[in-house]
Amino acid sequence: MKKVNCLKLSFLFFLVITLSGCLGYRFAGSGVMPQNIESVYMPIFQNKTNESSASIIVTNAFVYEFNKKSIKIVNERKKADGVFKGVVQNIAIDDVSRTESISMGKKLIVTIRCILIKNDETIWDKEITDYEVYTNSNDIATVEQNKKEALIKVSEKMAEAIYNDMTSNF
Repeated sequence: MKKVNCLKLSFLFFLVITLSGCLGYRFAGSGVMPQNIESVYMPIFQNKTNESSASIIVTNAFVYEFNKKSIKIVNERKKADGVFKGVVQNIAIDDVSRTESISMGKKLIVTIRCILIKNDETIWDKEITDYEVYTNSNDIATVEQNKKEALIKVSEKMAEAIYNDMTSNF
């Protein structure tokens, strides 16, 4: 009987020690939107770059991220608790690696600014820059496809980072 009680006590002690390390832990971005916003109107991001598809690609990444995190996107401003606006401010391309004056890799660097508005007042504002590397090629169509895929990937990373920052509640 004592052995069973000792095992139970050991298990309970182990459980308490293990779970005590989890106190205060939560997943990044699992908080609520500022000022308890539950629905947002998200117009297509403004595009200040020469990449014609940038605003659509970036906006789609943010819509997907917000929907994934159960933030309702509405199509009319008056039906939303808040307005989430974005601006694709800059897209730059740098060489990553070279062999005999031929660039093998490119780095697509994107800067966006996001603003959350409630009752015509800015309640959250952030600028973020991130990048994605893609493969260069002698074929222009391949380069453009690789660049587009890099823009999609970096947009998804930025959308997740912005959402997590905006809902971190610290």
